[in-house]
Amino acid sequence: MVSWNDVSRWDAGAVAGAGDGLVRARTAIVGLQDEIEDAATPEKWTGPSADAARDELRDRRQDLEELVAEVAAVVTAVDSVESAVRQLRRDVDETEALAAKYRFGIEDGKVVDRAAGDPADRLLRTMVRDELDERIAAVLRTAGEVDDELAGIMADVLAGRITDGGATTLADAAEAGGERVELGRILAEYQVSPDPDGTVTYPPIIGVTVTKSEAELLDDIGLAGMKDMYDIRDNAFGTAEERFPGQDSNDSHQDAFRHAYWNALMTQRFGADWTERYGTAHERLPGNPADREAMDLYNNEVGRKIATEHPDASPDELADLVAQAVRDGKMVVIDGNGELAYSDDVAGGETGRADDPAPERPGGEPDSDAGSTGSGNESGDYDSGSGPAGS
Repeated sequence: MVSWNDVSRWDAGAVAGAGDGLVRARTAIVGLQDEIEDAATPEKWTGPSADAARDELRDRRQDLEELVAEVAAVVTAVDSVESAVRQLRRDVDETEALAAKYRFGIEDGKVVDRAAGDPADRLLRTMVRDELDERIAAVLRTAGEVDDELAGIMADVLAGRITDGGATTLADAAEAGGERVELGRILAEYQVSPDPDGTVTYPPIIGVTVTKSEAELLDDIGLAGMKDMYDIRDNAFGTAEERFPGQDSNDSHQDAFRHAYWNALMTQRFGADWTERYGTAHERLPGNPADREAMDLYNNEVGRKIATEHPDASPDELADLVAQAVRDGKMVVIDGNGELAYSDDVAGGETGRADDPAPERPGGEPDSDAGSTGSGNESGDYDSGSGPAGS
């Protein structure tokens, strides 16, 4: 467990130095590509010795591809850690300065009152102490996450879980290693807890199950707004099928497009803030598989960003922008192995199904996919015959 004293000693410069060394190592390994190609066995050389030489070269090439993928994964993680450590150190310094200003100290992560007597500003100092407690808790929580992230990557490297993704060059293998870390971060960060108030059958569309917070947000926009939501949902489903025909409605490029387009249209109609809250509430059904939840929340965000950056775009223009983002790999899907992947790394029609268990979170059933069957036409939360609660 990371302590306040630990964070106070963290050195972003040292992290940066380690990262620079890893970058040099990655560059050096990728630079061996020409040597590997030059070492290829002449085509005219045949026989057992030639076969043995080719096998040996293939094995060495594979070893290098796996090694550079691992180094690239650690580089990506260290870059993220460096930035986080710099911010944490700023947070520590600001918190300790605030404590000193009001005659407090911080010892082993605890606020210590260093004021003598009974100060007249008791109420103000009580408020400051509460603020210090909150800041300390936030720093330690973030520091723990940073420590866990780097430890997790190192554990993956040691266990051989960082692969080259089937790359055929050292450069592609390095890219695959870096992507693995980014996808892992998406999986970890784009998660929500099940709605603590559970689900309701939402009127006036009888039979549609939504989260309580989702129903409250729908109430806020009134009947006219809900009619627009119904039209947006219909548009998102129809356009997704037109742009990515014949694909599975869950975990696919069609699914990625639908989520992003749905959020883009809602952003134009209801604003980015309301849309973000609604899109998040929509995913808070218990038992939502972790990788599907991450995919949906991430793609929702991409759609909102597209709409925000193109406020005057027509629905067709938005659809073009969203479809291009899918093709460019700016969204995520589920690959044939049931893992998150960038949308340009999986061919259309070759996606798989989310298979990670739902995380154990307050308000939902742990390690269960009951209650969330996905986000396609057949699912409870995206019933194509439903009203505005669907998308």
